[in-house]
Amino acid sequence: MMQVRTNPAEIEELVGDRVQDGVLVYPDGWTHDTGLDTGKDYGLEGEVSVTDWTSFWRRQVEVSAHPATHHIPHFQHNGGELIPAQPPNLSNGMRNIAVGKVSIAEHALAIHAAIGLKADWNLQAPKSRFDRGVSFPTFDHTSREMFDALEPQLVEIGDSEFTTVKEPVAFDFGDGAYCILYPDEGDHKLTIDHQVTHSKNAIGIQRVIFDITPDRFKYFCRARTPGYGPRKKVYDLLGRDWIRRLGGSFHEENVLFVDEKGYVNERPEFIDSEGINREALMHEIIDKLAILGLLDKRFVGKIVFNRTNHNKDLQIVEALQDRELLVS
Repeated sequence: MMQVRTNPAEIEELVGDRVQDGVLVYPDGWTHDTGLDTGKDYGLEGEVSVTDWTSFWRRQVEVSAHPATHHIPHFQHNGGELIPAQPPNLSNGMRNIAVGKVSIAEHALAIHAAIGLKADWNLQAPKSRFDRGVSFPTFDHTSREMFDALEPQLVEIGDSEFTTVKEPVAFDFGDGAYCILYPDEGDHKLTIDHQVTHSKNAIGIQRVIFDITPDRFKYFCRARTPGYGPRKKVYDLLGRDWIRRLGGSFHEENVLFVDEKGYVNERPEFIDSEGINREALMHEIIDKLAILGLLDKRFVGKIVFNRTNHNKDLQIVEALQDRELLVS
């Protein structure tokens, strides 16, 4: 059960086991220019769309973004009811964030948090015979296809409204997973300190600490979802047509496959100066940003994550709102 902690000594004890050696210093070259200001919010001049295959129950889907109707993002399926991305409409289905019947919403929500996007989303796809709703595609470059579609239509709509915590607060799940939020220091920056631990594959223990900016996000938002398992199993799955028909849209271009020996299909853009592959680590930053996209204001301050998954991340957001821990 999640415990909320504000005692400084208890919070300090949580972070005592974080690795100190080999922490990734965000590389200077890992940026793509956007011209966007971290202190501004951005809306859309008009509708934008991109088409691909749904991640689950393979169907072609048109993903479109529209000018926002509210402060928080809303999602709809086939032009139906707009569902706000707020509890109780949020769920953790099949290891992703779902808003109503729209799943894998996290890669879109991350864009909201990273650039101050104000927009709503509609997914247009034929109904499944199982009527399980619809999923965002698992694009070959994760959030980048959506970002590239949005970018020409982005328009500045004003200064961002910021939120932070009143004091350091930790969410401790008792199993080694935790998240700690620290107040803004007055510079209106969002700093992420994230550590991953994968003892059974080549990723191992990795940690990164850096400030989120639109230019950095545009670069690392291409980091693919990692898939873990023995190499023979990976290749067997990639070769089976029925996998593509049923779960159908996962393949070597949109999933980073990794086992105990290394990476099956690594990309050079996420190998750092020490020769370490950081793609799985950077993908998790996308997932962590997603929960901040559920807030009606841009979070500023520092957030420390350790071993939280989508389900735990959603509990954190709900607790932040229910316990009134956020201030403007």
